Amino acid sequence: MSEIIFGLTMAGLCVSLMLILYKHLEAKIMVKIMEYYRGMEDRIYSEVARLKDSLGEQNKKIMMINRGLKFSLETQNKILNIMLSNKAGYRRIGEAGSINHSSGVKRSREDSISRETYPVNLERLNDTEKNVLLFLSKTGGKVGVREIQLHMNKSREHIARLMKKMYEDGYVEREGRGNSYVYWVRDEVKNIIMRDARTS
Repeated sequence: MSEIIFGLTMAGLCVSLMLILYKHLEAKIMVKIMEYYRGMEDRIYSEVARLKDSLGEQNKKIMMINRGLKFSLETQNKILNIMLSNKAGYRRIGEAGSINHSSGVKRSREDSISRETYPVNLERLNDTEKNVLLFLSKTGGKVGVREIQLHMNKSREHIARLMKKMYEDGYVEREGRGNSYVYWVRDEVKNIIMRDARTS
């Protein structure tokens, strides 16, 4: 009988020890599981923070690209407006800036720009200017600076300045020939010059 009691006692002790051991192991396992999940949580937060920083950098790059595109589009629009404006100006000029294919003569850009011509007033001219206009009127064609220089017996620089002024004042027209110009008198100026020459 005593042996049975002893056996039951030992069995109870073993069960108790097993329960204690199981609870101890269970606690360690739970601790490990909690540590693992805390580590995972920390890594997840770190990755989220890194992604936020990366997104911030990407947004900055996107903003810089957008500013660059906006500047590029504005520049292209300005260039296009200038080109359209110049094209409209060239259409108004008409044939002034075109190439004369029959003679191979190209008008200069300066000549292509339309300028204001004033009413003919020969009283504003000095004797040299009047003589140049009379010479051109009698010649009846396009005359180069060299021919005018020889006729007037003046320096080339003096004649070049004189003809430029008379062109800007609207008394003569001109056309580019190489590095120089040829000049001729406006019809209304020519009529007055020749009329005065006949009456004088």
